[in-house]
Amino acid sequence: MITKFKESAFFFILLFGLSHVIQAQQKFWVFFDERETNAAPAISGETIENRRMLQLQEIQTSDFPLKKTYIDSLQSLDIEIHRQSRWLNAVSAELTPEQKRKLSEISFVKGLREIIVGTCLEARAHIPLEAQAHDDFKPDLRVDYALKQMGVEGFLFNNLDGTGVNIGVIDVGFYGLEKDPALAHAVESQRIKAVHDYINPAKVNHFDEKETDSDFHGTEVLKAIGGKIESEDILLGISNKASFYLARTDSGKREFRGEEDNWVAAIEWLDSLGVRLVNTSLGYGSGFTDPNESYLPENMDGKTSVISKAATLAIKEKGMILVVSAGNEGENPAWQVVSTPGDAYEPITVGASDQHGLKMDYSSIGPDFLPYVKPDVACYALYGTSFAAPLITGYIGALLQLKPDLKSEDIKEVLFKSGDMYPFPNNYVGYGFPNALKSLSILLGQEIIKMSVRIKAKDSYELKDIKGAQVLVFHKTSPTLVNEQFRKEIKKKTFKIERPEGITHTTLILADRNIEIEWED
Repeated sequence: MITKFKESAFFFILLFGLSHVIQAQQKFWVFFDERETNAAPAISGETIENRRMLQLQEIQTSDFPLKKTYIDSLQSLDIEIHRQSRWLNAVSAELTPEQKRKLSEISFVKGLREIIVGTCLEARAHIPLEAQAHDDFKPDLRVDYALKQMGVEGFLFNNLDGTGVNIGVIDVGFYGLEKDPALAHAVESQRIKAVHDYINPAKVNHFDEKETDSDFHGTEVLKAIGGKIESEDILLGISNKASFYLARTDSGKREFRGEEDNWVAAIEWLDSLGVRLVNTSLGYGSGFTDPNESYLPENMDGKTSVISKAATLAIKEKGMILVVSAGNEGENPAWQVVSTPGDAYEPITVGASDQHGLKMDYSSIGPDFLPYVKPDVACYALYGTSFAAPLITGYIGALLQLKPDLKSEDIKEVLFKSGDMYPFPNNYVGYGFPNALKSLSILLGQEIIKMSVRIKAKDSYELKDIKGAQVLVFHKTSPTLVNEQFRKEIKKKTFKIERPEGITHTTLILADRNIEIEWED
């Protein structure tokens, strides 16, 4: 998860000096009523093959471009178009009140949607990931702790490393990629297939020119998907044999809603190339440079933002698999909840857990008003959910290598059932961290699921014959909403849990079983 911030007093002065211009022009999505259906659909043969494999409609209405006559009409009104979206049949642009009035009178304009939503909240900066290798896996290979937590042996022993899988990465920048020893394998074997810079389209050198201090972010994300230092036998990401398509949609200089437009353009580009699996360690909520562009927490409902609509369409209609970071606002009392598009139901939203499986304090939680659980899963990430999401993306790459025809809902089921919290998810860690061997067993029809028990109790409950050295406790005010979490070391073979005031459910996670207590009045 990444948010940007102003980098200099000069930029602040410039922004203040132009405030009257910003107020005079407001950002809108302009929706049209028809498409250019006589033109060729903007998709590749690989895209068609993917849809055929998934039994989706091969040519869809949203594949056709926007009508050129509509674009020309807008430009004749001196409207500067920022992005065009085939999927939404719309363009984004800044409009003066007079331009807005004229568009409202044009018959082919189906509607306008202003992007200004709420008020500014605190922004958070990210901290770069530092890979942590461990010598206790096997003599000739060291792995990141998160991979060990997810039982990466299950993939390695079956030679699953993302071979043949195309993965898209939508991020801030990829500075230093070509010189990073953990990505040398991908560069040397020419598996960095394409790069598209939506911030600076004229940029030629995507890896050696740094425009901001955030430009390394995408490189670190890519390492978590498929990083491997061959000379030292260090594995950082599972899908180290996948091919990658990179899109830069965010600027480290400022946070503005146009970055969401870039994101929509990037996801359409990846679909047109036939890329199904996409990681986006970006999210939008608070902290926009222009306070008027910031969302409110209640807007994280999976349907308010345009980017959540595009993410939903990508998965439901295009057959894509989208992995999104949950956000790093867990300790911000003014926000706390997941950011968009991680609020939408369809994407696989990933939070961060500690070495035991409890939510990291910074990791964003699911809003209490959603009718579904977010985040979906979580895994160990010390420095941000930006680096939890790509670990899960690499994990999914291994599953797609084994079964390329898996749909997003199939992937979710596998992740959920192999999660350490299954079948009792919550809005802190979702279904928890998955296990590779369990995931493979599920795909092969040989499910290995830890025993789960539902019980009813009044004021207390005593566990007996405990196996293992710890129990994780999640006290909840509903079946999914966590009020408190903690870890208890077990020194005896019994453990008594008391019901706190206001708690309706408690989940206990043990080595051999998961227990859901429903407290009775």
